[in-house]
Amino acid sequence: MSDPFPRALTEGRWDSIRSGHELVFMGGDRMFDWVPASGEFRLWEYDQTPNAGADPLPGSAIAEGRWSSIGRGHELVYLFKDRLLDWEPATGHFRVWRFDRSGGGGDPIPEITAEGTWETIRGKHELIYLDGDLMLDWQPGNGEYSVWKVDRSNPKDPFPGSAVVSGNWETIRTGHELIYLSKNRMLDWQPASGAYRTWEVDRAGGRGDLLPGSAKAEGTWETIRGDRRLIRVNETQVLDWSPASGEYHVWQVEV
Repeated sequence: MSDPFPRALTEGRWDSIRSGHELVFMGGDRMFDWVPASGEFRLWEYDQTPNAGADPLPGSAIAEGRWSSIGRGHELVYLFKDRLLDWEPATGHFRVWRFDRSGGGGDPIPEITAEGTWETIRGKHELIYLDGDLMLDWQPGNGEYSVWKVDRSNPKDPFPGSAVVSGNWETIRTGHELIYLSKNRMLDWQPASGAYRTWEVDRAGGRGDLLPGSAKAEGTWETIRGDRRLIRVNETQVLDWSPASGEYHVWQVEV
């Protein structure tokens, strides 16, 4: 079946974005590069239309500094509409920050808009934004998942109320990674082997499963495997990055 990444738009190697760094796409033309061990961060402009061989993070960082309260043990998830979720899986503690994409005079997340502690979203959970104000909360260890409605204006909990849909996957478990590709398509990828599948996303769960039926495409990548990270950067692109070497590809997405 067809490969969802038919061609690379650009490729190259970063010297300063390597192991120990995390990349968080912040929508539009912004990318956070941060180091959990130290709290150091840089905010980059992301070039959504790079020429072949051009760096998608050109020039100098828009803002850089060091966070004193966001470091090791934290995970950052963009909630879109200029809100950033900062949560600690070990405790369930979370904060939602307002994002200033101009750089905020050196602090691109100047204020907290919500804070609390989840009792059920903690430990080995993965949070994947699905567009349309929906967040997937998935546990690779046992296959359980829930989909939450995102309320960015809620000061107590960005995922209030009951889950929109929940269930359990038998074949999507530990060793898999999920990346939402937009247009109601989900990529299910196994880094160890390079095997992948793409699934249709049923947002309402009306067919009894968020990913109902059979995979829409499947195959095995020879080069996208191992330590590589896949980061959705917009509706038509995925960044494929190797922290160990700094190598990257920006892939055109077709679903």
